[in-house]
Amino acid sequence: MMKPVVVTLKNISKYFDDHCVLNDINLEIQHGEFLTLLGPSGCGKTTLLRLLAGFETPDQGSLFVNQKNITQIPPEERLFNMVFQSYALFPHMSVFENVAFGLECEKKFTKAQIQEKTLAALQRVKLAHLANRKPNQLSGGQQQRVAIARAIVKEPLILLLDEPLSALDYSLRVAMRIELKELQRRLGITFVFVTHDQEEALSMSDRIVVMNEGMIEQIGAPRDVYEEPKNLYVAEFIGEANIFKTEVISASDKKLTINIADSHLILNNNKNFKTGDKINIVVRPEDLKVWGRGEIKDEEDMLAGRVEEVIYKGSTVDLIVKLSNGQRISASEFFDEDDENLEYEKGEMVLVRWMTGWEVILPNENNEV
Repeated sequence: MMKPVVVTLKNISKYFDDHCVLNDINLEIQHGEFLTLLGPSGCGKTTLLRLLAGFETPDQGSLFVNQKNITQIPPEERLFNMVFQSYALFPHMSVFENVAFGLECEKKFTKAQIQEKTLAALQRVKLAHLANRKPNQLSGGQQQRVAIARAIVKEPLILLLDEPLSALDYSLRVAMRIELKELQRRLGITFVFVTHDQEEALSMSDRIVVMNEGMIEQIGAPRDVYEEPKNLYVAEFIGEANIFKTEVISASDKKLTINIADSHLILNNNKNFKTGDKINIVVRPEDLKVWGRGEIKDEEDMLAGRVEEVIYKGSTVDLIVKLSNGQRISASEFFDEDDENLEYEKGEMVLVRWMTGWEVILPNENNEV
């Protein structure tokens, strides 16, 4: 069931000098969702966040909150608060004073109200017991929670977060992903989160907005953008992917035949491809199955190759396999009860296949094979 839309961006464009940073952005943000803006550096995601906050004004287009046009409304009059990458805590103030600062600036609350609201915000992020400490006496994760408490104390409609996990080490970053998502659920506030980290986006988001060069490439749930990428850019940017560039040899309404590394494969034709179409077959490493040559009697529909690298990762063994046509592909084999050893040797001849239907077939945008 779709949640109510609280923010709408219509035909938003932004230029810095002659450079187009955002190009005709249309986006609806839903109440209470964890929405992530994902893309590489320079794709426009932080500029989009700053436009939401009111720190930038679009050159074209409009921004609406609950159908009210707020395009020209200054930041202090918007119901949005921002958590910066650096947290921007005041080092000379205590945790309590940092969180209370915004309320004190408004000059419309009594001391008792400020005390009550500040303590409530600290309790929501589980830091009330550290209220008297200074920021330099806190861990990175605790500092982040202070920044969030300071942002939520004014009860914003939306919380904007600009890569708030990037300054943390890997283990703390992983722990904070879980904590931040749980916090968002408890608060019931819409989070708009900016990151370049695909794993971060996939593990935390209700929806992901994949951005590239100022445009939106795809919007969808994490599973959708990973398993059903709309184009080659999304397929390659979100996680690892093996891309087979080929041509449709023959096609019917339901099936198509292709050739990869001198092997003919029959796949489902779900997008009405025609004979002669240039296409890309996208297969995730974990969807590939690898066998030794001695394990398979019928090698039809199999890709022959040689193991070039064996990478042990605990629960998986990752393989780099060079196919007979010279293409290198990645496969992730999981340990299970049926195959506890997963023993492969560099130089070993193997056969590779995936289950029909697990691939994504995309048109070749450059019309090349």
